[in-house]
Amino acid sequence: MNKLLFQLACAVALLVPALSASAQTYPSKLVTIRVPFPAGGPTDAGFRQLQPGLQAQLGQTVVIDNLPGAGGSIGVMKALSLPADGYNVVGHTASDLILAPLAVATAKYEPGQLRLVSPLGVTDFVLVSSANFSFKSVDDLLAHIKRPGSKELSIGHWGRGSTTHIVGADFQNRGNVRFLEVPYKGVAPIIPDLIGGQVDLTFLPLSGPTVGLIKSGKVNAIGVSAAQRVASLPDVPTLNEGKVIKGFDHQIWTGVFVDRKVGSAEVTRLAQAINAVTRSPEFTKFVADQSGRIFDPMTPAQADEFFKAETKRLTDIARLIKLQPE
Repeated sequence: MNKLLFQLACAVALLVPALSASAQTYPSKLVTIRVPFPAGGPTDAGFRQLQPGLQAQLGQTVVIDNLPGAGGSIGVMKALSLPADGYNVVGHTASDLILAPLAVATAKYEPGQLRLVSPLGVTDFVLVSSANFSFKSVDDLLAHIKRPGSKELSIGHWGRGSTTHIVGADFQNRGNVRFLEVPYKGVAPIIPDLIGGQVDLTFLPLSGPTVGLIKSGKVNAIGVSAAQRVASLPDVPTLNEGKVIKGFDHQIWTGVFVDRKVGSAEVTRLAQAINAVTRSPEFTKFVADQSGRIFDPMTPAQADEFFKAETKRLTDIARLIKLQPE
């Protein structure tokens, strides 16, 4: 028995320095952030804003790899197929990451396979129409839809099971209306079709080019999915200011995720670097300019618990609207 204990002690003594060295040398090569949306969209813009500061903090090159499609699941599954070493991370909207396996049959992963390293920012949605319409409020929209002889309106979203699919479904249920749903691979491809009038409605996050599109008149703002009006669009009412829909409050938040098998030392190092960037004046201003808000700093343990709570919340909503994989 003593001999066995001695051998175990020697093994641990050899292992600890190796683990310590691994933590101290991470990262020692290029880090890839896989963003499962097209380049040019609001989510992509946030991670490209993070990129230079993260490179400086980590002392290594950080690249963005856009892998859109299947409700964002293609990029997630790609990352999970690679070594869980902290060099293959996912930059995603949490709700899309959680919801895709509940709606897309090809999304072969579970949210619990990933761990939230650090959340970045959160923003509200705004319901917009093409400039072909002049709805000034949600009541104007609902009255138009219910008018005898009015044509069916279409609504674009980021794919079945995506955040905007869920937000749009919730809106239709609450308003007792139905739209022709048109799925896209992300928000970026929706915008030109919305401007061109090929799709009538969509929910856009108040980030990226959204505010500029509204102020320039290229799209028409109907209402914000928040409890209060937002400072960047003070003349746009909330969707709750109408007569029919109440308590409609949807946001979207982004974060950096890794395979849950990545070591705690690597997660901690990456979280420290991300938190340093998101606390910087440059990143804070970027998020504020996008009508977003920065999260308070979280430890890896706090981030993990937050993500688990969000997973339960969104899973409950998906069940309520009877979301099924297709």
